[in-house]
Amino acid sequence: MSLWKNYLLPQSLTDALQALTGIHVTVRLIAGGTDLLLDLQQGRQEPVDTLIDITRIPELTCLELRADGLFIGAGVPLDEIIASPLIRQHAFAVYEACGLIGGLKLEILQHSAGMSLMLYLQEMDRLRCWHLARR
Repeated sequence: MSLWKNYLLPQSLTDALQALTGIHVTVRLIAGGTDLLLDLQQGRQEPVDTLIDITRIPELTCLELRADGLFIGAGVPLDEIIASPLIRQHAFAVYEACGLIGGLKLEILQHSAGMSLMLYLQEMDRLRCWHLARR
């Protein structure tokens, strides 16, 4: 059973809005979408007819300071938000909150990198011992 029937990747806000107005079935907007895709796969979310991926829409992927304040588009990746000096300067609470979300991901990556480094060092030690034994 397919988790969705149609996948749309609009290139502009106008395209996305046209897609939304022309569809009369279950639709979900995604920007990354890993949580939604996992929920669909694990049955925690009802299957949808159409996914509309907004990650290619420039208006939704910008992070900038405007006359009326800081604008963070819905399609801006978490890593980009955390790395942005604008966020730290003008929305420190957002920076901290994103750091908490990203902290778990970083912790997993650090654990994975640490395990890889440990296995690499063990292998290097094994090869060094093998080399010394052959002398």
